[in-house]
Amino acid sequence: MEKGELGFSLVEVLISLMLLILASVSLLQSLDQAFRHYSLAESRWKATVEIWNQVELLRANPPATGESILILPNSRPLYRSVVRDSRLVGQSGWEILIAEK
Repeated sequence: MEKGELGFSLVEVLISLMLLILASVSLLQSLDQAFRHYSLAESRWKATVEIWNQVELLRANPPATGESILILPNSRPLYRSVVRDSRLVGQSGWEILIAEK
């Protein structure tokens, strides 16, 4: 047998090792980005649930405060309230109209 046919050469081993490293780094970067997006979505979901709970509390115990709005003449006034959460980036908040009981 000749020397070139005995096994893998050093160049072949180094090329396959570099391809393996490149694939591993790409996979790790993809996983890192997926985990970052997941944590962002989770924090937005938690903020949405907390705001929803605040809205439900406002519905159960409507305050007689806020900006008074009359939709129709001689109707009960609606009170405008805005619920905000700083974790919901890019959103101004939820506007809630509450009628007197």
